[in-house]
Amino acid sequence: MAKPTLTELLTKETLDRSAHGSAYSFGRRYLKTGRVSDLMARTDRVSARVRGWDWYDVELWVVDGQLRGTCPCPVGSDGRFCEHIVAAGLAWLERRRGRGIHVSGYGSRARSRVSQVLKQHREPQERPVRAEPGSIRAAIDDVTSPHRTGLRYQTARQAGKLNSVRDALEQMLAAGQAATVVELAAYGLERSKGMRGWTYDPGQGFEQVDSEFLSLHLRACAVAKSDPAELARWLFNFELRSARAAWEGVFIRYAELLGDKGLAVYRELAVAEWRARPSPRDEGSRLQEVVCHAALLTVDPELLSEVVRSDFSKPWAYYVTARQCMELGLPDKAVAWAELGVKTFPAAPHPYLRELLAGEYSRRNRMTEALSQVWALFTESPGIENYRQLRTFAQKAGQAPVWRDEALEYLRERTVRARTAGPKEQQERERTTCGSLLVEILLSEKNVDAAWREANISGCDVEVWFKLARAREAKHPADAVRIYQQLAEQVVQHAADFEYRAAVRYLCRAEALAGKLGRPDKFREFLAGYRERNKRKKNLLRLLNRKFGPGNG
Repeated sequence: MAKPTLTELLTKETLDRSAHGSAYSFGRRYLKTGRVSDLMARTDRVSARVRGWDWYDVELWVVDGQLRGTCPCPVGSDGRFCEHIVAAGLAWLERRRGRGIHVSGYGSRARSRVSQVLKQHREPQERPVRAEPGSIRAAIDDVTSPHRTGLRYQTARQAGKLNSVRDALEQMLAAGQAATVVELAAYGLERSKGMRGWTYDPGQGFEQVDSEFLSLHLRACAVAKSDPAELARWLFNFELRSARAAWEGVFIRYAELLGDKGLAVYRELAVAEWRARPSPRDEGSRLQEVVCHAALLTVDPELLSEVVRSDFSKPWAYYVTARQCMELGLPDKAVAWAELGVKTFPAAPHPYLRELLAGEYSRRNRMTEALSQVWALFTESPGIENYRQLRTFAQKAGQAPVWRDEALEYLRERTVRARTAGPKEQQERERTTCGSLLVEILLSEKNVDAAWREANISGCDVEVWFKLARAREAKHPADAVRIYQQLAEQVVQHAADFEYRAAVRYLCRAEALAGKLGRPDKFREFLAGYRERNKRKKNLLRLLNRKFGPGNG
């Protein structure tokens, strides 16, 4: 049995029966008032655009002998027949009957995709706007005219006009009329502050209107060398009137043009307005954003703490603020915040502050200051990563051997001082830390013999001893066997299964090396004593029996 076709199923009765609520009567009204456009019919599908509160792209087709429709409106997106689907279906029926009902785009080769429809049915191109202030101001009024409430899209005509305005301002800027462009672009920004929505044209979103005028205004201010104080006052007032400008931090883009003079004026205005408001002030308000930007760019921790309640009694807050400046594209301000953080906490600044400063100093070819920061970082927190960072900066400055020797001498001095300074436990921890780092540095340089001497003089932790044993296996296997046996003795002092497993791994390596040396009996003798010394550690003995076989008794 043949399946029913679209022609057979798409009838007024089917639309009436399938319509949700009063959608059928509304659909008829939409058709009569000319809200259906770009109707296109194929053998298996009907599509059209219908204007309700918005423009909707509608389609009807047949699936498994059932009429189906789709529409992006709230009702249609739930799979129900809305007034827009009904209007499209009725338009198709009227067209089949040859009725004289008006359907925009009737008989055209309209396409379903919105951008393609507009390319085919766009209104005539706007005439170029003459590069005269009066004409441009009138065109800006046209471009930024508020659209109907609830209608999401602006017209393609306004998008074309925006392009013409931009081109005209570009011509004026190129012709040396920067001051006039500053005035007109500022007017465009003020007019567009409340705009929302998009056009149908790809890339012509009206969320970009502000960006178009802002880019022109910024470039024109730079060319015209606008007075920093006047520019700061205009920016402050503009951000207070425009929530979007405040939240996006428009003012931050002008930091270089404003300089210290303009930033000071902006901060003064922001602080006066902030403190004039009754307390408590609104969190997340545009005024709060404005004051935050003022504090950020004038490097004022007290003001920033007052506004956002950041705790600048800790170094971390300075680092977070410096990173925020870096993310905003303000490296100079980031450096200023980081320097202030290091100055505020000279004894223990946050290590990331020093890293940020070292990176920025190096980028600006201030290598002496960069090395000073990484050296301070190394001495405050000795570690292999900090040493590698010091080596990297020293190589860039062409002073790697000097700083390498300086670092090794510093670590040796600390190990000597550690033997007499502080409680015994602290002495041991300090000596082991510095000794371990000394050995790691020498191992990284493939200087195994020097590392062996330093380890025996200063000592080091278990992990570094293991690295040293691995390095000495090839030329000095007897030393490696002795290290592995000592590590196996040391780690089982704490009754933990993972340490028992580590001990067995060390013993396996010792056994393999003893076999190569032709001394397996020496290893078995050590193993018997090891079992006896740890006979109360049942879990350890089970692991040993599993790996090396059962011991005596």
